[in-house]
Amino acid sequence: SESLLGRNPASALTVTDQRFGAYSALSEIGTFITRKFMADESIFERDDVSIGEVIDTVLTALSSSMSKEKGGTDAASEKTKKAGFATLLQWTSLFKQIGSKSGGYDSTVAYLAKPAQDMAKPGSSSLSSEFRFRVGSLLTSNNESMIESVTVDLFRDKKFQTGLNAIIDQAVKKHTASAIVPQIDGLSSVFLLLTNAIATSSFSSLPPSAVKALAAGSSASTGSKSFIYCSSMTSATATDEIVGRILHRTIALYCKILSKQSDDGEDGESRDLVRLIGDDSSDVRCSAAAEAMARCLANPNASSQPAAVISSLQTILTYTRASSKSADALIASLFRHVNVLSNKEAAMGLSLNDTRKARELHHPIDENYNKIPNVRGKCSVTASHRGFDPNAVRRVSQLLARSASGTDSVGKAMVLLHAGTTMRLTGRQRGALVTNTLMMLENTVFPHIKQSDEGTVSQKLADFIAICSSSNALNTSGGDEDEKNKGDGEMKKDSTKSSNKVKRSLVEEEDDSIISLAIHQAALSLITTLGGIGANFDPEVDDPEDEEMAPYAFAQKLCVEQLPSRLLSSLSASLDCVELLVEKDIELYISPVGVLLGENSSGSSDTADVATTSQNVEKKRAVKSRKKKGDFGAEFEEEEWERQIKKELAAKKQKKASKSASTAALKATNLSPEEKKLLDKQTEERKRLIGLLDGDFLRALCAIRCLCLSDIEVGNKCLPTFSTTVISAVVSESDAFASVAKLKTDSFETLRTLASCVYEIDETHAATLARALSICHKKDMRKKSSVEKGTTASTLSVSALPSPCASAACAIFEMEEYDDCLSGPSFAFLFPILRAALTGPRTAPGCEAALKILDRHTPLIAGDEADASVGPLRREMASAVLELLTHDRSQAFFDPTPYDALISCYITDDDKESSGPVLSSAELAPLLGDNGALGGKNCRIGSMLALGSIASKHPRLVCKNPLIENRIWINCFEKNKAIRSAARKTWMTAFGSELDDADEDAPLPAPSKLYAIPLLPLLNHKDQSIVSAAAVAFATAMGLHPSSVEKSVIRLCSTYIDAFPTVVKEAEPKVQTKKSTIAPVVAPKKTAKKISTGLPTKKPKKSILAGAGLAGSSAGKKKIIKKPMPKAPSKAPTVTKEMLENQFKSGSSKTLDPEKESEEKVSTRLGILSVIASLADPSTNVTLDITAIKILTAFLMAYGLSDGNEKVCGAARNGARDVAATHGSSDAAIAFLIPHFEAVLNTGKADESCLGSLSNVKVPRDVAASDRRKEGAVVALGSVALHLKGEENADKIDSTINMLIDALRTPSEGVQSSVALCLSKLMKKGRTPERVETILADLMKECLQSESLAARRGAAYGISAVVKGSGIASLKKYEVVKQLEEACTNGHSKAKEGALFAIELLCDR
Repeated sequence: SESLLGRNPASALTVTDQRFGAYSALSEIGTFITRKFMADESIFERDDVSIGEVIDTVLTALSSSMSKEKGGTDAASEKTKKAGFATLLQWTSLFKQIGSKSGGYDSTVAYLAKPAQDMAKPGSSSLSSEFRFRVGSLLTSNNESMIESVTVDLFRDKKFQTGLNAIIDQAVKKHTASAIVPQIDGLSSVFLLLTNAIATSSFSSLPPSAVKALAAGSSASTGSKSFIYCSSMTSATATDEIVGRILHRTIALYCKILSKQSDDGEDGESRDLVRLIGDDSSDVRCSAAAEAMARCLANPNASSQPAAVISSLQTILTYTRASSKSADALIASLFRHVNVLSNKEAAMGLSLNDTRKARELHHPIDENYNKIPNVRGKCSVTASHRGFDPNAVRRVSQLLARSASGTDSVGKAMVLLHAGTTMRLTGRQRGALVTNTLMMLENTVFPHIKQSDEGTVSQKLADFIAICSSSNALNTSGGDEDEKNKGDGEMKKDSTKSSNKVKRSLVEEEDDSIISLAIHQAALSLITTLGGIGANFDPEVDDPEDEEMAPYAFAQKLCVEQLPSRLLSSLSASLDCVELLVEKDIELYISPVGVLLGENSSGSSDTADVATTSQNVEKKRAVKSRKKKGDFGAEFEEEEWERQIKKELAAKKQKKASKSASTAALKATNLSPEEKKLLDKQTEERKRLIGLLDGDFLRALCAIRCLCLSDIEVGNKCLPTFSTTVISAVVSESDAFASVAKLKTDSFETLRTLASCVYEIDETHAATLARALSICHKKDMRKKSSVEKGTTASTLSVSALPSPCASAACAIFEMEEYDDCLSGPSFAFLFPILRAALTGPRTAPGCEAALKILDRHTPLIAGDEADASVGPLRREMASAVLELLTHDRSQAFFDPTPYDALISCYITDDDKESSGPVLSSAELAPLLGDNGALGGKNCRIGSMLALGSIASKHPRLVCKNPLIENRIWINCFEKNKAIRSAARKTWMTAFGSELDDADEDAPLPAPSKLYAIPLLPLLNHKDQSIVSAAAVAFATAMGLHPSSVEKSVIRLCSTYIDAFPTVVKEAEPKVQTKKSTIAPVVAPKKTAKKISTGLPTKKPKKSILAGAGLAGSSAGKKKIIKKPMPKAPSKAPTVTKEMLENQFKSGSSKTLDPEKESEEKVSTRLGILSVIASLADPSTNVTLDITAIKILTAFLMAYGLSDGNEKVCGAARNGARDVAATHGSSDAAIAFLIPHFEAVLNTGKADESCLGSLSNVKVPRDVAASDRRKEGAVVALGSVALHLKGEENADKIDSTINMLIDALRTPSEGVQSSVALCLSKLMKKGRTPERVETILADLMKECLQSESLAARRGAAYGISAVVKGSGIASLKKYEVVKQLEEACTNGHSKAKEGALFAIELLCDR
């Protein structure tokens, strides 16, 4: 001490090293005294003069020596000065403990206060660096009590406080001028003022400038107003020791002062520093003090003690009101800062590793050693300090979570609890995370559950965890309910807005919406922890109400029920966006940063390549279409060819994209302003694409893998949720997946991870299972032209397996080898492999057990062993079996048969009431569709058996469902005996009859009165056997419901009219340009012989036939009945605009749109006519009253017989013939039909007044339609003549026969066949037996001598009809065979042809 004082010049320490040695010696002495005092405090008494004098002397010497030290000139001087000050503080601490005299201490205080006192002098404008050295070194010491005591002693001199005020004012001015440099001296001054105020309770002594700077922390965005909370100051917490030591303590001290100053009448919330600002959840911000404190917590200075930061944090939480939500503000700010700091670090790492030159500049390569340089410090991959201190963040988050008031804050705290860890962390560290997470669940989450409910809390936590783990940016949209209520279109709009927000935010430097890699990894680690916790809870064994198991149950529910759906939603949304990307987007994505991508980078060669490939594919198809002997795999080879072509195209695109990015790109130098704008736009778009591909999509896949790997049971339960979307990504053939290999690789790896969760099969087969699933799926992409209208419409379907398929065979073998039911999720995951094996005409080798495995798992659909994952697969399982039944290979399956498996697919719960919704419409749909009751033979039999099994347990389900009833009812009339028998048994079972009663002769119970609605569409079915069965079923139902006959007839006719094409009404001809093919009595080229068909003038009694106008009817020459036209002009009228418009006006002022003919309409009309034909079938037991007969025959005359389609017209003609023959026997019917048909025969026009409520708008009125009506009317009139009896009707019968014979000349096979059928039935009516010889002679002459082919053919029909109607004896009696034999032997060619026609038709009869 004496040497330091320099009183003796001989012993004065003038050399720096000497003083350093003296300081070191005094430090060791002080350490010795402190150690002795700490061991035994009584060793040094307060009144011990000797020790007090020693301390006083040393302090005097040190303060005197330090005031002369000039540090900063060299390293040695700086080192000596720091050593001396440390020794000074050490002896000052000794004085505070055991010192008595204060002379040396006073000199020490004066030494510390001098720089601040100098600022108090008038005219002082600059602060000496000694202030930061002296005061800063004091504040960074580890003795908190000494700092407070010394600070109080410093304030004894008023000049010191005046100097501090001046320093603060100067800091405010400097900050206003520039906020780049942190005002550390000002912060130190504020801290000294706060320490003194707390120690002396003199809160009012704080200067206004300090109060203003401190109070600014209670508001948001005040970084530019207060030097305490500015970004430069918060950034200095990690680099400057002084700021790192006192910033958090400054905030904590002021919070304490505010708490002590507040009283009940004041608004404490507005003055609290650390708080949340804003009431609206969409615009909640944190105060500036909370942001600064969070920076201190996230990135504490290396020299500061963690306990000091924790102590400041506890002070803030203690002295801040609960309503200010300080813990929530700190958690939100801490989360933001960790996210931002991590993003900055990642950006720094990318910039350092962007180019070789950047790496070499940062860390030059030592060419003497062949070693790869390692990046050290913050940017190193293995650095524990990745922009923040993970240990501190984890410790602080656990403390803050206890005081958090919001579920969102709890979620952030749970993520921060895993900061700095990854999903691969194991061992003791993972055990510690599990323990801390359990404590957080018990101490934080459950109290929130008690306040609200478990569902709300778990949903919010799952939302936040899913966003952090699977998204590139935080979602700032509304609540969950709003998201659920949105439709697909709104969700797509929100997705577009979100991507635009990401694109904007990537441009900003510190946007906290972008989720950093550290937060992403922390969220994945949290999922791993929760999965491990949830795996300890078994719902089948453990009680969720047990308090000890409550955290495990909550974690299990979170991982199994909440998280999967949200991760799936994230993956689906990102997958849709990825599949929208086109080739130009991919080129921009892989292009270098800072390079302008040329607009013509993709040439037109793509089109040429595609065109060439398409031609090659077409050629290959043409070759493969020629099947030769032994060609069993043409279709498979064609698929393989197309698949190979697609792979080659994808490789070409990827090569071209990389080439274009390097050759067609323009460097950023020498760019025009327009090109620079385009470059900026491309840069932003590239960032968006990176965020989508590398962020959203790949992170979603990674999160799914993490959840599945957290525990195998958790992953197994998630299989049904993820499988479809992940497989969709694996098999996607979009441009992005074809060009970016990592998308395909990560997708397949995720599918392999899912496959590894099938715990019944060894994990070594996971890749094989994943490969089998990808093979059996196909995705059809249909991109729309406009991206803004919608995204993509894609369908994922299961296709038949190629043969052979080793991966599918392995999967089926492993499932069979297990020899028991798989878990529900495992079966649902692997079911597509079974379905693919059952699809197609061939059975892949090794896949023969697919049906057996499917049948083994049917008990999981319903019943005691029901599983929630398998129940929804009932429809797909039934469809797979029905698909198998469509192929002949289904007959090779036994034990079980496909029929047995199909019946097993519809197992139901026995304890359910039959009236309940046992089976939904969707589940029953396969049995009722084109592969079921409307399919092939085996499908229809299987469907009937399955419906019979259902009906045996739930008969009301069949009886009360019109569609099921319809499918069974129609198959009851199928021509195939096996189908009909199975359907009849099912029908009888549904109505409570025994199965033995369902024989061919047993009458069937009537269907419901709603039979017509489901039957009508089947009349247009592509399978003609179904149309025929539907027609008979419709007619039979009409017979069983007599009251519905007329209504059904009207419905049938209306359906026909709706399918009838629109006919443009032609103008009435002035003169007849075409004669009718059928004239009642016209002979070719001769005057027609008049045949009297009138009844006798005098009748013995009045007959109903006379009232119908049958008497006096004649068939003379064909008369042209002209419609009276008012004042027809003598010359062609001039077409005016008004006349043209009037052509399209009807009485109701409605314009009839033209309807074109189509195959579907023709099929519909034919189906309706099939029903009408079935009405004449005696087995249907249909009775038509006179009203129905009028409507039906008028409809047939108006529409059916005039139909322009020859096939339809023939069916209508036969229908009219059969209806007249079957239902025209009554007197009333005869009285209506004969004059009605004669009127049509004479005029060619239908009586539209008899149509009733049917529309007459589409009735054809042209000449061709009239001719067709006449042809049909003759046949119909012949059928009515069958019912004429009595001598008075003999003339009518004769005239009808004459007309039928004349109609045989019609050049139509259908007309001639119908006429012959009517003619044969009339041969024994009236005087016809007497005329047989004459009729045969005329027909034979016509057949052998006529010049017309149609006449010869028609006469041959007539001969066969007369012989059949007269009896076989007429052949010999009238020498028919002899004449034909002679014509064949000696006749000319036309005679021989006619004779052969007659022989042919006689054989058919």
